[in-house]
Amino acid sequence: MVAGTMIIAFLILLTYLSVTNASNITTDEVSLLAFKAQITSDPNEMLSKNWTKGTHICNWIGISCSKKHQRVTSLVLKSFGFRGSIATDIGNLSFLNFLDIGNNSFHGQIPDEIGHLRRLKYLYLQMNNLTGQIPQSFGFLTRLEVLHLSENHLFGNVPLSIFSVSSLKDIDLSQNYELTGSLPNEICSNLPVLEYISLQDNQFVGELPKGLNKCTKLEVLSLSYNKFTGNLPRDMWNMSKVQELFIGWNNFTGDIPNEMNLPSIRKLSLRRNELVGTLPPSLGNLSTLVMIDIGENKIHGNIPPQLGHLSSLEGLYLGSNALSDQEKWAKIKAVLKVGAQGSSILATTRLETVGSIMGTWQPYQLSILSLEDCWLLFKQRAFGHQTETNPDLVGIGKEIVKKCGGCASSSQDSWRSFKLQEGRNMGTYENSVLPSLRLSYHHLPLDLNDVWNEDQDKWAKLRQVLMVGESGAFVLTTTRLEKIGSIMGTLQPYELSNLSQEDCWLLFMQSAFGHQEEINLNLLAIGKEIVKKCGGVPLAAKTLGGILCFKREERQWEHVRDSEIWKLPQEESSILPVLRLSYHHLPLDLRQCFAYCAVFPKDTEMEKENLISLWMAQGFLLSKGNLELEDVGNEVWNELYLRSFFQEIEVKYGRTYFKMHDLIHDLATSLFSASASRNNIREINVKGYPHMMSIGFAKVVSSYSHSHLQKFVSLRVLNPSELQLKQLPSSIGDLVHLRYLNLSGNLKIRSLPKQLCKLQNLQTLDLQYCIRLCCLPKETSKLGSLRNLLLDNCEALTCMPPRIASLTCLKTLGCFAVGRKKSSQIGELRNLNLYGSIEITHLERVKNDMDAKEANLSAKENLHSLSMRRRS
Repeated sequence: MVAGTMIIAFLILLTYLSVTNASNITTDEVSLLAFKAQITSDPNEMLSKNWTKGTHICNWIGISCSKKHQRVTSLVLKSFGFRGSIATDIGNLSFLNFLDIGNNSFHGQIPDEIGHLRRLKYLYLQMNNLTGQIPQSFGFLTRLEVLHLSENHLFGNVPLSIFSVSSLKDIDLSQNYELTGSLPNEICSNLPVLEYISLQDNQFVGELPKGLNKCTKLEVLSLSYNKFTGNLPRDMWNMSKVQELFIGWNNFTGDIPNEMNLPSIRKLSLRRNELVGTLPPSLGNLSTLVMIDIGENKIHGNIPPQLGHLSSLEGLYLGSNALSDQEKWAKIKAVLKVGAQGSSILATTRLETVGSIMGTWQPYQLSILSLEDCWLLFKQRAFGHQTETNPDLVGIGKEIVKKCGGCASSSQDSWRSFKLQEGRNMGTYENSVLPSLRLSYHHLPLDLNDVWNEDQDKWAKLRQVLMVGESGAFVLTTTRLEKIGSIMGTLQPYELSNLSQEDCWLLFMQSAFGHQEEINLNLLAIGKEIVKKCGGVPLAAKTLGGILCFKREERQWEHVRDSEIWKLPQEESSILPVLRLSYHHLPLDLRQCFAYCAVFPKDTEMEKENLISLWMAQGFLLSKGNLELEDVGNEVWNELYLRSFFQEIEVKYGRTYFKMHDLIHDLATSLFSASASRNNIREINVKGYPHMMSIGFAKVVSSYSHSHLQKFVSLRVLNPSELQLKQLPSSIGDLVHLRYLNLSGNLKIRSLPKQLCKLQNLQTLDLQYCIRLCCLPKETSKLGSLRNLLLDNCEALTCMPPRIASLTCLKTLGCFAVGRKKSSQIGELRNLNLYGSIEITHLERVKNDMDAKEANLSAKENLHSLSMRRRS
């Protein structure tokens, strides 16, 4: 009887547990469907086709369940491009310990019900459009380890209860701009395992709490761009684990103590506060430092020589303080050049060598830096939290980073110099790069080559920051314009003579004949007559030599010698007739391609592969036998380079970059009407351009209307990358002739309209560095003419659209994100003849060896670089 009773009781218990479990599973399903219902945009139809009642919720995309209870423990829907609000029902997922819906477009307030998820350890809501205050209930998440709410629009006081959740290791509330509050005094005792905290770009106030040295696990403290006040607490300088300390752009006062113990510190930024006193010598003991920024304070005294012990230092920023000897000006010598004289030589060689080559100038002896004193490592100043950055400044910054690290040896000493090639536009230096020049400690030789901007005010601002710590510093400037020489120089300008005819002839010979063993004597005689007309200008000799190296008939050389173009007015430079002559001796297809380069602003660093894509879009490249159009474009580019129309070649990350001399650019501009592409365009009356074929936007300040786009019915090239569009208008599908679309560097766009796939003539789609782009249209495979799909550094891209293999013209594919479905698996690469490099991401979705072999990567002979990674 007792046994029977126990069996009945046991069966009742099982039934109860079964009913309870079913109820809980149903609760999770109902909660998730309510979450789905609040999503108003699902560009990839991830949830509409997957989150259905006919499928067990543990098999839904983004869902993980516990094995024991079959309850939802993880919800990960990062970077899916969702729009909508967060349903309050999410608070019913009582077993949830991991929630990540970052990098979407969720709006509205954060549900207070998330605070009911007592098992939650990881909460990622960053990079959305959430508003309102942080819920007080977050203080009840007693198991929470990671809290990321950055890059939203949250405001108000941060609940103090958050700073009492003892399990927190990682807090990121940065870039909300309107969050406020203060740090509690007990923060270290309340958060004993805290490793990372970032509150930058907000409105936090008050003093830093004492006892920061008790945060024994803290590695990163980032509080920049707030309104903190008061003296820096002494114990802040004794944090044993801290590696990055960013507290700049606040209102801190006091001094920097000499006693400090930061054995792990790598980056220290105290910029733009109200700090006083001197630089303590003990900074030199922080041997792990790679960057110090104490600029824009009220520090005085000398720069301690102990900083020279910091062998790992890459960036030292001390500008805009009251350090000693800043009243001493750098000596500035302007060197006047005729035409394009000596520009490439001055930019790449030591000055004594230049003097001997020119044969007319006794070189100046620059002060020498010994290697042991050469502790000042110059690096590009960060652009802070700017959302848009002038591309000119970016280009200059890259040159600085590239050039500042090299030491050249001489027979007596070694010296380290910083040279900025083609540093011609003074206006581009004012706001970002030049403050770093204030840091010079010893004798820093600085070469600003080919300056051409005549704005006196801008040069005055530049000269103010060319002050150094000791006398003997030297700035050498080269220019073609006498007026600039008088504006810039604190010393008497020196005017270089032209090359001697002998030296000009040697330069011409090298370009025209190269290393030929047998040379036609008649061509030699004609060549010497041509050189006489070059006027001793190196660029003239080099350019004409480059043109004639392809011609071996005497009549062709005679035609150059006797051309009527020599008789044209020389305008501002004797080089212009020579350049026109060089252009007229180009084949027709090369003329078009060269003249098109005028659409780029002067001194732009161009990318060869991108230029070839633009040539293709404009129809300048014609098929040659079995050659691909890209190969034809390479031949055209190589010919223009050999003829000296391009210079400063540099290969970076598998791509070729180059520039045009400013006089060569002037020639291109005179041949091609570039008025619609100049960088001062602010507004375009689209009604007046029904046949416009190319549009690029610089820093546009006037309003831009999507409705205008459809009026450009003949458009072939569109580059709105500078506009930072939040979305591409559906009218893009009306541009049936469009061949080139550049959205690179867009930080806001998350998805592309399906109408884009109507562009049957599109050849290049550039989406590089669209870091929030999470999906491509499902119909991308309909872009039958697409040759270049550039997806480099699209970090949020979750998977490729289906049937990429049908894009048989595709040559360049920067990234391939493996999808879950068969139609977006790695096997889609099998028949594509890809060039260049490719990165394959989400390798965890490759199911087996057969799938991997199906991609046939080993047979792609034109692919020179392959990288692969799993999702982190």
